[in-house]
Amino acid sequence: LLSNGYLRFDAGENDVYITKAAFDLIDESETANIFISYKRSDSSAFALLVLARMKAVGIEPFLDLALQPGDDWEKGLRERIQKYQYLVAILSHDTLKSEVCIKEISWAIEAGLSIIPIWHNGFVYKSGAWDVSKKVDTALSKTHTIRVIEESALGYNNALVELLNR
Repeated sequence: LLSNGYLRFDAGENDVYITKAAFDLIDESETANIFISYKRSDSSAFALLVLARMKAVGIEPFLDLALQPGDDWEKGLRERIQKYQYLVAILSHDTLKSEVCIKEISWAIEAGLSIIPIWHNGFVYKSGAWDVSKKVDTALSKTHTIRVIEESALGYNNALVELLNR
């Protein structure tokens, strides 16, 4: 940080100062566009927690609650996914039984999004165990996963910290 000019060390006062160049980095960064995919009956509470934590740090992810009444929800979801950079796939025991969740992951793959799977409620993805396309199977089996090790406040917090660090 010192050699790149982001910090300045004052030996006389034995202090370290953040430079303007460091603050300029903050101005240059853009907020990531994130789509949250989840199965309502399995992961609604966790999806809302992810949404709230992201909003708390200034990220505005999309959750299907933002769809307007009367919208063509399938078209709306697909169009949004195509405009985003990341798809956070919250996966639990029945998530991949949902046609909608599988479609969202497929659309994200087609659009070139980075997929970030989060496993919770003891879910573990096993390649070939689900009725999904080869591309979805490959994406879910070869992508580093965030795991909620324990269904507790600490377990959720650790998973969210890992997600936010990404």
